[in-house]
Amino acid sequence: MASVHDDLQTPVSSDCDKQTDNAAAETKYAPDVQGRVNASFVNEMTTPRPMGDGTCTQQMADTHAAHFLPSAPSSPMPRQLSLGLSYRKAYNLDDFMVAPCNVDAVTWLDLYPNWPAHAMVILGPSGSGKTHLAHIFSKNVIDGADLTDTNFPEHIDKIVVENIDRLANEAALFHLYNWTKEQGIGLLMTAVQMPDIKLPDLKSRLYLAPKIQILPPDDDLIYAVLMKAFFERNILVDPSVLEYAVKQIERSFPAVHRLIDTVDKVSLEKGRRITIPIVKEALRRA
Repeated sequence: MASVHDDLQTPVSSDCDKQTDNAAAETKYAPDVQGRVNASFVNEMTTPRPMGDGTCTQQMADTHAAHFLPSAPSSPMPRQLSLGLSYRKAYNLDDFMVAPCNVDAVTWLDLYPNWPAHAMVILGPSGSGKTHLAHIFSKNVIDGADLTDTNFPEHIDKIVVENIDRLANEAALFHLYNWTKEQGIGLLMTAVQMPDIKLPDLKSRLYLAPKIQILPPDDDLIYAVLMKAFFERNILVDPSVLEYAVKQIERSFPAVHRLIDTVDKVSLEKGRRITIPIVKEALRRA
């Protein structure tokens, strides 16, 4: 059975301190004189920390977004104006940002299959990265609203049921729970909060499943999420604008994502690049 270490970690020397010293390259978010992002910037190496089997995973950053920048695009260069273009959300390992609020969830996924039970639940607010972690953990992801007794995938070693708080068929999850336990298959479930399960047998099983909470984001993660979201939309935003937004925004994942969408919309409406006045207008609307 493949270990989640294959998905969540890059094998490194067991001497984590030595690796850290040798990988202390520092990233600079450095716009050029025209205000464009230098396409040659690279991710700052964050400090690795020992994990369960002696390998290392990414440490949470204690400075701002250079720790979390995605890989530089080959083309085109980031633009300054929002053009209302569609974009693809990235669910790749390299795009997930480890921070104090989610490190417990990442650590437990990293420990699979050495869980205390075959099943686990990740709880967290909307937009907190549960879906991202689900896709890193397994390619077999089913929404709770779509789960039936007939759509269990075959020849798998891990499966995820998202949004069990929107579960349409409690009996189907009960049968999946039992089937995965019998087959030695890892079962990850996600929800905003634990649902009020009516089926007694399922309720008792979910009660025993370990539960990991994703907490509200801190300032560093908000900064990083803002930068990543605009980067995915290929929009250039000056760091000072991001700093302003971080100071003003509510500390919640839904608020961050609402602001991103609203800033993009306001910039498009006004035909202007994203500046502090644009963010102020977006904050009023959001």
